[in-house]
Parts: sequence; C-alpha cells; structure tokens
Amino acid sequence: MEDNDENRSVTYLDDLLRKMNPNAILDKDVHEALMEV
Repeated sequence: MEDNDENRSVTYLDDLLRKMNPNAILDKDVHEALMEV
C-alpha cells in the first residue's frame, strides 16, 4: 500500500465529513476507525 493512497482516502473522508459538519475535527484514532470499516 502506498501512503499517497491512504492520505487520499483520509482527505476524502475528512472533506466529506466537513461538508456534513464544518465544526467536526477528526483525530487519527477516528480516521483509523473509519478506515477499518
């Protein structure tokens, strides 16, 4: 797996969640939990 692909996924999730809730700030643990699903 390449870091670029992972970063792209996290950025996509973060952007998507910001659109739903602009005040939401995710930390690494939340990102990792989402990526496991």
